[in-house]
Amino acid sequence: MTQLLNSPLEVGVRVVAMLNALYPRQADLSRIVLLDHVALHSEDFSGAESLHPAVPVRIGELGMKRELVRQGIILMGVRGLIVRNLNVSGIYYGASDDARPFLESIDSAYLTKLRRRCA
Repeated sequence: MTQLLNSPLEVGVRVVAMLNALYPRQADLSRIVLLDHVALHSEDFSGAESLHPAVPVRIGELGMKRELVRQGIILMGVRGLIVRNLNVSGIYYGASDDARPFLESIDSAYLTKLRRRCA
């Protein structure tokens, strides 16, 4: 994997941060996609300064982001950072017990800002 920006790895780490903030609650894929968008463009929702630039067509990201988020969930699930639960309502994802230590092991200003927005 040579591309890190907008890669399953980058998105997967963001999803782990979001699910860790939701813990012990879980979310389905659609909710995760929306939460990712809100976390990245928080200023659009009367929140803190956005993590990503305010490009004019950013709402279009939602349609393209679903598959990338799904790939990130798979990547982090294989690594044991995300758990999947199936029930009559659908498929839900949550942070595993290893999610918090994983996030705390990363020293990054970007991740610190992301975790604040997720909280």
